[in-house]
Amino acid sequence: MKALSCLILIISVCHITLSQQPVKNRLYLRTGTTAPALLSQQQLQDLTRSSTPVANRRFAILQFESMPTAADRMNLAKQGITLLDYIPNAAYTVSMSKPVTANLLRSLHVRSVQPVSTTLKINDQLKKYLTNNQSTDVVLAWFREIPFDTVTHQLAKQGLMVKDHTAKDYQLVTMHVPAGKMNTLLNMPFVYYVDVVPPPAEPLNFESRKGTRANVLQSNVPGGYHLTGEGVTLAICEGGGPIAHTDFKDRLVQGPIDVLFHPTHVWGIAAGA
Repeated sequence: MKALSCLILIISVCHITLSQQPVKNRLYLRTGTTAPALLSQQQLQDLTRSSTPVANRRFAILQFESMPTAADRMNLAKQGITLLDYIPNAAYTVSMSKPVTANLLRSLHVRSVQPVSTTLKINDQLKKYLTNNQSTDVVLAWFREIPFDTVTHQLAKQGLMVKDHTAKDYQLVTMHVPAGKMNTLLNMPFVYYVDVVPPPAEPLNFESRKGTRANVLQSNVPGGYHLTGEGVTLAICEGGGPIAHTDFKDRLVQGPIDVLFHPTHVWGIAAGA
């Protein structure tokens, strides 16, 4: 009985170990997950064959044996490899401006290299537009080393037009994809991913002032403090604070103009109009 229990325990441990091993090396992309194969020269040949250079760069996903250090980044840069966006686990989208070999990448602690294929670029909800004869609006993200003007020029050549470029500084635009054009869009080499258009933003904590009784500070009724904030200057050291935001317009003395989600939230709590 003891022998049988030990055997069951060994099998269970082996099963857990084997089942967890692939998870460690999976890539968790915005459009889904994938398990890349180990680096080989064939992978590089596939990358060269399947990707078209844009602005003298090829874009790919590199997964590393461990997170690259500052020294690793410098060595990668010397070989024409720039790390762009982080992808769990231990992977980055990269731009590559020079030819590389598998041995060179191994010396730089690269575990795998994978092209950003069309199947990795598209949200599952949009895949039906690959085959049906319907148009739709999408959010397009592109690799940040490619200028916005280049993106719009290349899109226009294919009859694709941008509808909203409010977030272009973040390499995001909303665009209309005519029927039959989804594959054309996905095959453009600067495209990082194509996603569904999110629903309109909704206020989430616009009633929090009442919920925390902070409105008592402003109230001039009996029991209130009639504090308006007039003449008070706040220093908020968390970035954010876009000068065009309705809560901060004409009130910002000095600061950044970037819209950053959490910092802007903090600004709104501390100094929302």
